[in-house]
Amino acid sequence: MIGSVVALVIVIMIAYFVLRSLNGGSGLTSNQQTITHNRTKIESGISYNSNCIIDELEWFDNVSKTGSQLKSFYDETGVQPYIYLKSYDPSLTTDAAKDEWAIEYYDDHFKDENIFFYVYFAEQDADNDVGYMSYANGQLVDSVMDDEAVDIFWNNIDRYWYTDYSTDEVFIRTFNDTAKTIMADVNAQTNLKSSVVKGIVKVVVVLAVIIAVIVVLIILIVFWTKKQQRKKEEAEETERILNTPMQDLVQDAMEKDRLQELKDKYDNQ
Repeated sequence: MIGSVVALVIVIMIAYFVLRSLNGGSGLTSNQQTITHNRTKIESGISYNSNCIIDELEWFDNVSKTGSQLKSFYDETGVQPYIYLKSYDPSLTTDAAKDEWAIEYYDDHFKDENIFFYVYFAEQDADNDVGYMSYANGQLVDSVMDDEAVDIFWNNIDRYWYTDYSTDEVFIRTFNDTAKTIMADVNAQTNLKSSVVKGIVKVVVVLAVIIAVIVVLIILIVFWTKKQQRKKEEAEETERILNTPMQDLVQDAMEKDRLQELKDKYDNQ
């Protein structure tokens, strides 16, 4: 029985890791959003600019290196990422004012229309209070970074913001994951999800069959064990009778009869 229980635990563990493998291998995790339509990479003819980070808060460990690594987002989407971590500005008192500031900065400083401009507005206590996040798009960007894509971007940045990742890693992961999701093929994504579901169903069916077999084995083992125990007890009783003198057996029988008579007598009173 112990062996059967151990086998059951092993089967459950195997099923768990198989399910994780199927889910992870599909590229669809619970934290990732799916898309509703296909997008086409922007072919603007504008080369990538790695000098795309302004860090007034000095949160990045290596601005130059991170700027170069963000190129993977550009390669997937054709969109030039640009990050501005802005220090506290007491003149910007509302979210609307901060959104307007981002748009005006874009118009004043960028001539290219393929830029996705992310701005983080720090609070006065920049290290403890989470600031406000905004963005501005070039005209060419809307075909890729539409409302659905921007929502996915915010979802990704929220997911990584409160982790132990460095600021560099937070933005690299955010942009990479966003590009991977929004530029995926809708049909391929649907097929992957279908494959995962089918795989899970197969694993569940196999697991159910294995558990059923194990339960049957446990029942058979218990039945066989009890049967062997009875045979052993019968053999021991037979051996005891054969090794006991006849006189002792007669006395035992007489004593049993006497005890039975006494029992019957008191039961009838």
